[in-house]
Amino acid sequence: MNERTATPVWSIPALPARTLPALRTAGLLLLGATVGYLVGRRPTTEAPPPTVEAEPEGPPTVHMSAGLASRAGVRTQAMTPSAFVPELALVGTVRFDESRVADVGGRVSGRVTRFFVELGDHVEEGQPVAEIEGAELGDAVAEYLGAQANLMAATRQAEREAGLVRQQLTTATAVEDARARQLELSAMLRGAEQRLVAMGISPNAVHAMQPGRMTGSRVVLRAPIAGDVVERFAVLGQVVDPTHPMLRIADLSQLWVQLEVYERDLGRVAEGDSAEIASDGHPGEVFRGTISHIDATIDERTRTARVRIALPNVDRRLRPGQFVNARLSPQAGTRLAFVLDPASVLQIDGDPSVFVARGGDTYELRSVALGSSGDGVVEITSGLRTGDHVVVAGAFALKSELSR
Repeated sequence: MNERTATPVWSIPALPARTLPALRTAGLLLLGATVGYLVGRRPTTEAPPPTVEAEPEGPPTVHMSAGLASRAGVRTQAMTPSAFVPELALVGTVRFDESRVADVGGRVSGRVTRFFVELGDHVEEGQPVAEIEGAELGDAVAEYLGAQANLMAATRQAEREAGLVRQQLTTATAVEDARARQLELSAMLRGAEQRLVAMGISPNAVHAMQPGRMTGSRVVLRAPIAGDVVERFAVLGQVVDPTHPMLRIADLSQLWVQLEVYERDLGRVAEGDSAEIASDGHPGEVFRGTISHIDATIDERTRTARVRIALPNVDRRLRPGQFVNARLSPQAGTRLAFVLDPASVLQIDGDPSVFVARGGDTYELRSVALGSSGDGVVEITSGLRTGDHVVVAGAFALKSELSR
């Protein structure tokens, strides 16, 4: 009997017992990954988080859903040109209003014998402030009294001559000579009186002087204006002359602020323009004044011209000599421009930038160029077009997404 050839049978060799647990672990991991993938593909109703991306060859953009933007307070404004008054920001110095300052000095050479007021006192016009005495004043008083006595004698002589001519006991020539002498002495008396008034003695005090009465050689100096005693240049016993001031009186109810404006900006400034003054000594307060004068010449060294602001100071809060910050609003420079609240402009890597809504949930970061400031807004000179919807509120929420 022929033997039949047996067909070979393929079989998997038995695995070692230590390999089976590893296979079971790998199978479980594969099953878990498959289930996670299927669960992740299920639809969800939650809003996607904001994302930041850089479009090919374009500026960065932020994607934020309408719900998130509303909760973040994002608000936009369509850009349209509007009337803009640029401001000039300058540093100035507070000065006395020179039309409200007066020096009090001796009108004759003499010695200071008394002060009626002290530094810082307020005085009224005509109030006594100081007293001086001197030989020159005594000579002037003696001259006045002598002229007064001579005039009295000449007047009586003229009256006698007039009576005698009526009795034909004298000639008309004698009467005319007596009257001429009377007129001459009257003129001399008026000259002596004017000299005393020029020395500081009031006309009433001069008229009260009579021959034979004791008249001192002292003169009382009076305040020529109402104001505060801001400086004192002499002490008791000091000898002064008519060129030596003793006191300075200033009315501080109005002051000047002096500015130095470069010639390139002078064309934008005009008398009558309004100005706002701020002082570090009074943070948060604004003092308002008006440009009252612009110098007609330019300093060749600094290339600036002095501009003066008249500033009311009724409450005496500003003091001459202090530095202040001034903002001028020159009406001559009014123009149409794009303007934004400065808070809407962000600094990104040192560049001023804004977010512009591009529709849907997309906000584009765009660099802009800033111009002048004025009335709480800043001018945008480039980077925006009419109709752009610029984020004016909530921009920091969008900025925070850029740093993620």
